[in-house]
Amino acid sequence: MKKQTIHYLLAFILCCLSSCDSGDIYPKDSSGNVLNIKVTAVFSLSNIETFPVNYKIAIASFNGSSLYPGSFTVIDKPTEEGGIVTVSLSSIPEGTTSISLCLLQAVGNKKVYSFYNYPFTETPKANLNIPQQHIDLAPLGRLSAQLFSQCIQCHGGGSSASAGLYLTPDSVYKYLVNHVAKNSIKNRVTPYSTSNSFLMNVLQTKNVVKYNHTDISTLNAEDITLAEAWIMSGAQNNN
Repeated sequence: MKKQTIHYLLAFILCCLSSCDSGDIYPKDSSGNVLNIKVTAVFSLSNIETFPVNYKIAIASFNGSSLYPGSFTVIDKPTEEGGIVTVSLSSIPEGTTSISLCLLQAVGNKKVYSFYNYPFTETPKANLNIPQQHIDLAPLGRLSAQLFSQCIQCHGGGSSASAGLYLTPDSVYKYLVNHVAKNSIKNRVTPYSTSNSFLMNVLQTKNVVKYNHTDISTLNAEDITLAEAWIMSGAQNNN
């Protein structure tokens, strides 16, 4: 009897493990019917050095303006720059209004930034193939969402901005790129040159300005790599 019980327990554990290998991940609060519709997308990815560890990059289904996916599949980092990634959702929740390639929080799966969005007015009734898309992993929009969102409290979140630098999404490009820094002869950001971009000095060197930005608790190496990649790609106004 004891051996039989152990066999049943092992069989149950194996069943649970195999059920987690379907590809799609559904949040615990997902509601409604799941439609047996496969969505397949192909992406080529550039600036892969900014592929995150502290976040997830995933193809995900969304309903309306919700920031939480109905289902998603996490994408692995490609092995080479410009590498092709094919990814699928084997099913989507009823009521899905868009498919997105997006940056998700590692815990909680809240959408941080959308690299690409494929909307539709009605939930598909048949399998869907999204045409191949090229995705730059280091656009200004992601930099704003991932890095500058930490800084808005002092830089434009109120009635003024420290050092006259506004980092709100609608102002960040104007006040950063080719704009001479208040505390340096360098531009805040000089396209294609991290060494001539005062932003990198502030993020990487202690006590360059009055407030030591290297001590910001949420600042990490991924943020700095992302900023460098955006600058070296021309510091474009790409959201």
